[in-house]
Amino acid sequence: MQSKRNINRWFAFFISIYVFFWTLLPSVFRYNLPMDALEGAIWGRHFSLGYDKNPFMNGWLTGLAVHVGGAHGWTIYLLGALSVAVCFIALYHFARKLTSPTYAFIAVFLLAFVSSYNLDVIDFDDNVLELALWMLTILFFYSAVFDQKIRDWIYAGIFAGLSVMTKYYVAVLFLPMFLFLLMHSRKTFLQAGLYLAVLIAILISLPHFIWLFYHDFVTIHYAFGRVNDGHVTAWNHFLYPYKFAMPYLEACILPLLLFGSLYGGKKTGSPQLIRGLTSTQWQFLLWMGFGPFVITVLLSLIFGWILNAGWGQPLLTLWPLMLVIALQPMVTPQRFYRFIAIGFFLLIAFWVGYSVSMWRAGDSSSAHYPGQKMAQAVTELWHHKYHTKLSYVMGRRFEAGNVAFYSKDKPQVYIDADSVKSFWIDQNDLRRKGAVFVWDVDHENSSEEMHARFSQLIDQPIQKFCYYKSDCASSVKLGIAFLPPR
Repeated sequence: MQSKRNINRWFAFFISIYVFFWTLLPSVFRYNLPMDALEGAIWGRHFSLGYDKNPFMNGWLTGLAVHVGGAHGWTIYLLGALSVAVCFIALYHFARKLTSPTYAFIAVFLLAFVSSYNLDVIDFDDNVLELALWMLTILFFYSAVFDQKIRDWIYAGIFAGLSVMTKYYVAVLFLPMFLFLLMHSRKTFLQAGLYLAVLIAILISLPHFIWLFYHDFVTIHYAFGRVNDGHVTAWNHFLYPYKFAMPYLEACILPLLLFGSLYGGKKTGSPQLIRGLTSTQWQFLLWMGFGPFVITVLLSLIFGWILNAGWGQPLLTLWPLMLVIALQPMVTPQRFYRFIAIGFFLLIAFWVGYSVSMWRAGDSSSAHYPGQKMAQAVTELWHHKYHTKLSYVMGRRFEAGNVAFYSKDKPQVYIDADSVKSFWIDQNDLRRKGAVFVWDVDHENSSEEMHARFSQLIDQPIQKFCYYKSDCASSVKLGIAFLPPR
């Protein structure tokens, strides 16, 4: 086994380069923000206790990142990388409470090879943010239950409340927490700290739920609309949970192969014997590690719900740790450095592969979407015609969001011209200052509907924009219509 000081150095080095490269590479090789990050930027322009799809945490943090970093987007990529880093740090501290520093580091290092914790974090959204808050909640809940310190209960309540304000999906973690207490730690129900944590979580969430009453429970309607397609059959009760679960099981293949590098070779050195976990500790790991995954699959199985695999992004967080503690490989210095060498080689290969794929992607990737060109052309066309600032842009989130994010005028986005989705829009001000309506001619036909709503819309010539790094074999054909200012 490695010394505690040596392991801490390896861990700090790993976290540093992980954050650095997952911030640098998308900043360099992407010309355009991903869809979810653009959506967060739209929301972040408007301080609110909720938005049409999610509570407020994602929107607030993305808005802050845009305020700091501007339209380049590097601060948004940094947010994603930091979310993973916080998750890793919380997992490392949690693992240290159960096992040796070496095993704790191995568990974190293995997790880095699950796609939810690397490539997926480029598109910062509620799922990525939940990685950090999910693990922080588990860390402080464990400390609170096993040490019964008020400080830990306070932190557990804070992070639980922030998790709810990031994504309601965290409820599938709260249920195993409750069941664990009910079955293995009933004495905790007699402790004031538990109720203090619940009270803190409620107080953090309460303003949002009050907000929901005044916005027709828009996020609830959205959530149930996504999981129900209106065509539930008996077969779907098995098909949907299978489609949800398989990507997660497949994501375990690479970490398992890397874990195998800890075996084989001569057993030289003096490996340290690790004390086993108590029965209660193992139950905690199993409930927190497998409970949310099982509950999610069962919900889909019972109700026939369609589940997007991205929604369960934090589900595998504890799986590498459970593997390492269950098998307790004999980690000699030779095996440890072989494991490190193979792991860093894979990371470097992955970063090089990502860079090359982005460089050569052309029009096959949203990374090269011509959002900046569109925003510049639409803004200049508006200025030429009306000699005034562009204040509003209407359309779908992606097209309108690109124009708003990259335009120097920073117009507000009227999403789908829908007042429920864009409750911040002042209709009178919009008609007074005018607006641009944009749509992708090849993928939607909403022009007639918009003309019916806004009779003064004036169509402009369709503009063609080539993807960056492409030969313009395919392009974005952008429809543009102006609602003139009064």
